[in-house]
Amino acid sequence: EAHPDVFAEIGRRGWLDRDGVRVVHGRWQEVAEEFIALGPYDAVYFDTWSEMYGDMHQFFALLPRLLRPGGRFSFFNGLSDKNIFAQAISCRVVQKDLAGFGLACFYEPLALGEIGSDEWRKVVNQYWSLETYYIPIAVLLPSGPGRAADGQFSGYAALPPGLRPSAVQVVDRVGR
Repeated sequence: EAHPDVFAEIGRRGWLDRDGVRVVHGRWQEVAEEFIALGPYDAVYFDTWSEMYGDMHQFFALLPRLLRPGGRFSFFNGLSDKNIFAQAISCRVVQKDLAGFGLACFYEPLALGEIGSDEWRKVVNQYWSLETYYIPIAVLLPSGPGRAADGQFSGYAALPPGLRPSAVQVVDRVGR
């Protein structure tokens, strides 16, 4: 976590002292080797707010070194947050890029409904405008052992129901 106030709040809430939880303070570009050395991890969450896609892609390249086989990865999916067509394309680009690093990526839709202007007045930046948010969940596929005889990764059975191989579908509420 790069933001000092957020890092302090994580500590205040006791997360820094929990077993199995590691929070590294700093921008990922500056502390990457430190958190790689502490791994591998069962799961990694990347808060991509204010990151450009090129930065995200560089982070994706680290995932095979960060995750154990079967480990999960997610991130704040604020890509193309004002246009559902562009959101669908962005989600597909993420899937293809993660696949290039050995991860299978699925999406879980979360219906938000319409978020009124009164709610957005509470924050500096309106960072989402669609009525459905698509939570990315990626899994690092093992190479060799861990694959069933038919070539399928056995960890898929442990994924939550409702995950989609494509994010946006016609039935989704997309808003204005």
